[in-house]
Amino acid sequence: MFGTLRLLLAFLVLLSHLDYRIAGIPGTGFQFRPDAEDSGFNPGPFAVAIFYMLSGFVMTGLVRAYYMDLKKFGLFLVDRCCRIFPQYLVFMFLMVPIVLTCDQGHMRTVDGDPTVLRMLYNITLIPLNFLMYIEDVANFTLIEPAWSLGAEMQFYLVIPLILIWRARDWVVPVSMAIFFLGSMWFFNMNADVWAYRLLPGVLFIFLAGSYAFDVNKGLTSAKVKLGLVYVGVLGLFALMAAYSLYKGEGIDEKWSLGKNYEVYFAFLIGVPLTLWLATKKRQDWDEYLGNLSYGLFLSHMLAIWGLAKWSIGETTLDQTPWFTPIVIVASFAMAAAGYHLIEKPVLAFRRRFRQRKIAPAGPPAR
Repeated sequence: MFGTLRLLLAFLVLLSHLDYRIAGIPGTGFQFRPDAEDSGFNPGPFAVAIFYMLSGFVMTGLVRAYYMDLKKFGLFLVDRCCRIFPQYLVFMFLMVPIVLTCDQGHMRTVDGDPTVLRMLYNITLIPLNFLMYIEDVANFTLIEPAWSLGAEMQFYLVIPLILIWRARDWVVPVSMAIFFLGSMWFFNMNADVWAYRLLPGVLFIFLAGSYAFDVNKGLTSAKVKLGLVYVGVLGLFALMAAYSLYKGEGIDEKWSLGKNYEVYFAFLIGVPLTLWLATKKRQDWDEYLGNLSYGLFLSHMLAIWGLAKWSIGETTLDQTPWFTPIVIVASFAMAAAGYHLIEKPVLAFRRRFRQRKIAPAGPPAR
């Protein structure tokens, strides 16, 4: 029963892109507005990390049910592309006229015109995850949070192989090691890159969700493994916090480079939350709310920059009092339209495709 949670997480991403922070709670201090002073806990990275975990849970169930065969790998990718691309491409192309007419000085991820190469990067999604290395991505991402969809697509490329080859138990510690090294200031690594954005450093978060799926199925070994991962993350975070206090530094300074601080909290809260929600019976209303979440995740930047173009709010810094409420209402309206007009028909097709063309793969491998 993850639908309500998914919608809440998408809403937190929306608030993050409006530069709302939870005051009084330490955060990374990262602001989209360079002259902003309201630092605090950023809900966006927190939400994205829990999205990773939920994806690992759901994909494990999907692969175990239908795709536990290398011959079905291509079918799995078709299934996932049918999930990700229809709404994404619609909202992405709707951003183009905004880009061509809006004052780009107000846009955080767009600088210049949509060249063929830039559009190709956006259409194929995966390059957006490498924004720190590809200039045309850093300067031209039409849907700002779509870089995380690039990480998601990479996860789809590896999760069937990890499960079929039973590689999860060695992939997790390798990914955790990259995450830990990326988190530590004295290794001079960028935590925003290695412990938040790129798949090698966050793959263990996806796979924690995978372990949670097996825990929900009653597998004791998965419970032990997930417990060890949880203790490891908690232990390193406690160590970093203790050392920063010993050095007389705020934990939101050197010890929370990039967005790492929020990711730690997301993992520590997300694991028990996922396990608890997985025990709840599915409800139609909860599933419907979950179906709105993807459209909300994709559409809110269209609302923000579209309304900015029409002078309802020049930027997220220079807002009228009613800019945020209008963005929220417009985003939810577009999310509902995206689900009913685009996602719902494709979802029905995917379900028929699985039932008629793909034989279930049998019980989960133990």
